[in-house]
Amino acid sequence: MEPEEREKPVLEELARCNSIRFTSIYVVAFFLLLWLSNSTVVLSASLLVFSFFVAEAVSNAIENALPRRIVDDPESKAVFITGCDTGFGNALARRLDTLGFTVYAGCLHPKENEALQLSESTSARCETIYVDVTKQSTLDDARKHIEDTLGNKTLWAIVNNAGIGAFTEIEWCPVEIYQKILDVNALGPIRATKTFLPLLRKSEGRIIMVASLAGRYTFPGSSAYSMSKCAVVSFADGLRREMVKWGITIHTVEPTAYRYIEFLQTHTKYEIYRLFKWVSSDRTPLSAEKNMKKNLQNIWDKLPEDIKESYGSAYYQDFLLKLKQFSDNARPKEKIAEVIDDLVDAVAGAAPLGRYVPNIITQLRARLICALPTGAQDALLCKIAAPSTPPAAAPPKRESSLSKSLKGLKERSLYRQLSMPMFSSVPKKSDPKTEAPTTGTPLLRMKEEESQHFKF
Repeated sequence: MEPEEREKPVLEELARCNSIRFTSIYVVAFFLLLWLSNSTVVLSASLLVFSFFVAEAVSNAIENALPRRIVDDPESKAVFITGCDTGFGNALARRLDTLGFTVYAGCLHPKENEALQLSESTSARCETIYVDVTKQSTLDDARKHIEDTLGNKTLWAIVNNAGIGAFTEIEWCPVEIYQKILDVNALGPIRATKTFLPLLRKSEGRIIMVASLAGRYTFPGSSAYSMSKCAVVSFADGLRREMVKWGITIHTVEPTAYRYIEFLQTHTKYEIYRLFKWVSSDRTPLSAEKNMKKNLQNIWDKLPEDIKESYGSAYYQDFLLKLKQFSDNARPKEKIAEVIDDLVDAVAGAAPLGRYVPNIITQLRARLICALPTGAQDALLCKIAAPSTPPAAAPPKRESSLSKSLKGLKERSLYRQLSMPMFSSVPKKSDPKTEAPTTGTPLLRMKEEESQHFKF
């Protein structure tokens, strides 16, 4: 004989639905706090917390608006930067050169394209050197070269900027790509930092980490990149607390996606804000639409046939469309100077911040997303980045927990037990041919069923 299913009270059944539970508690908490706001203590505590966030936002806005001051005597200081082939590292090297710093620009291909232009268009203070952050030997060679050429200068700062990215779903992405991205983005800064720490201890200098807001929250399709940048943020947090005893400060710069820039062949020391001419491609290597499509197509072509069939070409094309939207929604090319401004302030500022998020709107959006409950954050990020086309082999769309719970309540009969409203077990579907006819009025039948609960 099968044991009877335990009968659940109405409140317990409702409490098991996350949506109903959260909404109910939220409404109750709101009105409770509203009622308690008449209390001076509660009102003061609420205003104290709210004022903290307002003060932080206003302070950041003022910080962004104020003219930035640089440290004294930049001519006696040297800076080592990784990832100067293109993008932020290349722009930062140019800007620091105009400010009078000696710059060692680490490049993976120092004799090609923009790295070559960097060497040719800057002063003798800026030197490109070969660095591959995945190979410790190249970092050791760079350190030896810097020590040999510093003279009476000091190594003031290192900037861990080198990074790569891949945008693909987890099931499509080979483990080798995860390993490569983590090797460059996460382990690269560790290798470079440990290599140059002895020199930075002497100067009580700075370490700058170019992280990303992707290290704070993860969009669908960017797990590998977000994992690596999350590791950078954690490494910077731990390093900052450990380096206090040595007087070395740690700073993170966490931009969002920006579009591509090409630099002027020539500029003067006073043309700090005229370092760029914008080209039609206007994409960064990380967010370049063509590069992303090409890399993704290579990954897709190498997938096993069963995985391709499970997702289907329609889903894949929708994923490509989301990548295009991501590229189109990158910060406009005219705004890339705000990232370089923050990087310069982190390296050369007289009063640098511990964490930079370029642009006040981006700061507020990031804080809002990070403050959302997990379910709301999932819904928002999936709405932004996940394809709307279902995979070919996906099961039918599942019911939400709210509709499922309400549907379950409708299928149960309600009765009273000791004045407590109760739901009976879900009735089994009966066969009209074998079911015995019921007699009496509905009220009498309900009384008969209720009396059975008191039999001994």
